[in-house]
Parts: sequence; C-alpha cells; structure tokens
Amino acid sequence: MSFQVAVDGVIQPKPTGLDAQQQLLAAVSQLPEGGHNISLQFFPAASTDRVHFTYAVISVDTGIPNVNATSLFIDDKSPVINYSAAGNWTSVNNFAGTISPSTLDSTTFHQSTVPNQPAFVNFTGSAVFVYGPCYALTGANIATLPSDGILSNGWANGTWTRMGTSVFENCLRYFRAGLSPNITHTLTYGNGEPSSDGLAAPIDYIEVITFSPGSSNMTSGNTTAPSPTPSGSSSVNVGAIVGGTIGGVAFVLLVLAAAFILWRRRRSTSPITPFDLTPGIDDEGKPLPVVPNRGLAYSPEKRPSLATLRVPQGEGATTSTALSPTEPSQTPSANPPPQALNADGSPSLSAISNDVNRILAHLTQLGRRPAPEGEGHFANEQEGTIADWQTDLPQYDGAPPP
Repeated sequence: MSFQVAVDGVIQPKPTGLDAQQQLLAAVSQLPEGGHNISLQFFPAASTDRVHFTYAVISVDTGIPNVNATSLFIDDKSPVINYSAAGNWTSVNNFAGTISPSTLDSTTFHQSTVPNQPAFVNFTGSAVFVYGPCYALTGANIATLPSDGILSNGWANGTWTRMGTSVFENCLRYFRAGLSPNITHTLTYGNGEPSSDGLAAPIDYIEVITFSPGSSNMTSGNTTAPSPTPSGSSSVNVGAIVGGTIGGVAFVLLVLAAAFILWRRRRSTSPITPFDLTPGIDDEGKPLPVVPNRGLAYSPEKRPSLATLRVPQGEGATTSTALSPTEPSQTPSANPPPQALNADGSPSLSAISNDVNRILAHLTQLGRRPAPEGEGHFANEQEGTIADWQTDLPQYDGAPPP
C-alpha cells in the first residue's frame, strides 16, 4: 500500500522508512500567510489494507510581534466543567495507549448517552478544542457558543460517520477559533444522537488557546494558565535605554550650569591689581621722596571754597590775593562775571574754569622780570618763555622772607 500527500496541489516527498505504529506522513514549512489545502490519498494494494490518520499539527502565526499562544488544558475531572445531572454523565476508564497532556489525568473520560443534557464550561480565550475517544459506541455531539452567536452541530463540526471496531483515543470532537479574547464564553457540549441508538458523546479534556505578549513557553494545567514570563536576556528594555539617555543629558546640563555659575562668581570677586607705587629717580639716580597722605587738617565744613577766594576778576577790577598786593587794573572787563555757585551752594564748573584761567594769567605776570623801560614793561617780552621766568625767580634755601 502507498499514499500521497499534496499541499496546495503540490505533491510532497515521502518520508524514508515506514513505521506500523506511528508514521510521519509529510511535513511542510515556510508557507505564505493565507488559506491552504492539504490532501491525503491512499492506494491500497488489497481490499484488506487499512491506514489510520491520527492528527495533523498546524502552526499559525498571529501576525502580531512578540505575541505567543498559551494552551490551557481542562481535565474531564476538573470542577470547572459542570455536568448536567439529567445527562447521566459517567466516568469511564480510558483506553490503553491514550496519550494526554502530561499535566492531566489520562486514566478516565466522561460520556453521556442522554440527548440534549450537555456539560457547561466557562472560559476566556481565542480558541477552544474538545477531545475524546472515538469508537463504535460514540456518536455525534452538539456544541454551542452563544456568547459569540455561534451555533455548531455535529461531530468535530462535520458529519459524523459511525465507527467500526477500531478505537481512536484522541479524537478532536469539536473546535472553534476566532473567538473574542476579552469576554467570557460559555461552551455547551452534549449528545446529538437519539436516545434509542444508545450512542455516547465523550469528553476527555478541553484545550483553550489564549494569546499574551511577552510569553515564550506553552504551559498547561488543570484549570488555570500561568502568568506570562519575560522572553529572556535577548529582549531589549526600551524604557531603560530612553531613561538612561535622558538622565545622562540632564546630568551634563547640570554640570555645565554649575560651571557657569562658579565662573561668574569668581569673576565678580577677582582682586583689583594695585598701581605700581615704586618711587621715581632723580638725575643722580636717587629715589624721590614719597609724600605721605596726611589727610585734611580741618573739618569739611570749615574747608574754604573757591567762591571765597579773591582772584582776579579781569582787567578793570581791584583784586587781592595772597601772591600780590592790591592794585588797580587799567581796562574794564569785557566778560560778565560767571555764576559762582550752583543751586546747592557748590561752585559751578564754569566758575571754577574761569577762576583757574585768571589765576594762571596772574601767575604769568608775576613771573616776568621788570624791564629797564619802567613799569608795565618786562624783559624778554617777545621771546620769553615760561621757562625764562621760572628759572629767574628768586631761589630760597629756607623759608621765603616775610
């Protein structure tokens, strides 16, 4: 006897070696997303040849990154399943060779021969599967999911064919996928055969598929699914990277701000470099004496102001100073007297400037030597310079005569 497996019309190569107990008929991978068709065809060499198909494993990508499927297994003995008392659901010893998930009790299954007296189970998930044995005394079952408006009849969602003497321990009795994952569903599962036939609807265990982010392992249990675990050391913690980057930038800005404040503070408190007070040197190379600052010999309120000094007021006015006796001038003054004081009683700038000019002019006249021509004439009047009368002034070794 031979067989042939085709996927989407393409015949697949046959595996090497045959096993009478368990044989992998074909394996196909890297299929594009979408619907596909698988056909299995047998070519018996004699009318007595038989081939038993057990199951097919189909893996479907959710299309969502970092999302994995988790299986929750519910055993027929679990209190999560509520059996109708009128349905006479009884526990039966399982057939030899039955393979169940490792976390479940594979020694028994439940079955009912009473029509329309189902078992109930509440669950939350995206898909549900009901498994039970298929043998000569089992018939069609009825299953419904009213929470999503689904009403399905028949064995494994199809037409039931009465079994012969063969026994299949892990038949897929019913399945439904594409359920709303965030609501609670109520599955009802019961016998769809007339009571006169005496056929049963069995339940060995129920599998519920859920999708969760970050989960990497398929785990099982009697009634509850374990919490998702991190995917491992290869995962990247984006929040930690962003937080570290922001923290580093904030630290750099804080250091720059502190450096700028310290620089401003040092600049505002920098000491002033004093002037060089090194004494000067005379013609003989000796240092000149430094006159100490003795301060005022009288209080500020007794200090004489320029307004009280009698200085020359211009030609034509009688003046008196400490440098010369009182004498009349020859010509009237052409300039009006300046405003001597400001409003607050202090000398004005114009008054100070005029007084200084008159004092300098008067000192110049005092420094000129009288000429032989008489009063009013001075020697070197044309070519004389300030240096002439400065050098010709009487020199005193001590205090000047009174």
